[in-house]
Amino acid sequence: MNRIVAFWTKKTLFTRLFLYFLVVLTVPLALFASYYALLGGRNQEQHLMEQAKQNALYDAQQVGNVLESYRHKAYQISTHDLVISILKDDHIETNSQTSRDLYQLLFSTMRGDTYLASAHLVSNSGKVRVSTHAFPDVFDLRYHGNDYDMNSIISQNPNVSPTASIISIRGHRQAESNRMVMASILRRVYDKEGENLGYLVVEIFAEALTSVLST
Repeated sequence: MNRIVAFWTKKTLFTRLFLYFLVVLTVPLALFASYYALLGGRNQEQHLMEQAKQNALYDAQQVGNVLESYRHKAYQISTHDLVISILKDDHIETNSQTSRDLYQLLFSTMRGDTYLASAHLVSNSGKVRVSTHAFPDVFDLRYHGNDYDMNSIISQNPNVSPTASIISIRGHRQAESNRMVMASILRRVYDKEGENLGYLVVEIFAEALTSVLST
């Protein structure tokens, strides 16, 4: 009988010691595991934040490159001798050689951008209205007092300087091609004497910007 009691006493003592050992071993392991999990989570969060920052900087640079590309195209068109001559005459014959030359200039400068941007040319009187797409009513200077003025980059910037290219993201609108205009670039057209002859507007569609963004 005593042997049986001694056996169970030893077994109980062993069980208690084993449980104590597990507790002593498990608690530090759990603490270390929690610490490294927390540390790893913070490192992962910092990594994701840094990655998001780099993506944002990359996207900003890409969008800037797109805007600069179209700004340069607007400059090329607005300072071309043919454009200045046509707006100075304030007249252009449909299907004339001059008209064909003008369209050739517009499409060659905006080459490859038919679905990404449009270019519109208008004289101060509104008699000359030319576009790579359908000419927008919003830029028709024959109707200054219409409801389109609030969305017109021309109306928004009446005193733009002769050397400035105004880039605007105000007045988003759906273009006649059903594409969404996200940005517009405005340049005044001047002759060599400094007379303001009209305006050139380049409208940039959403696809031109979203196509360069990181995914």
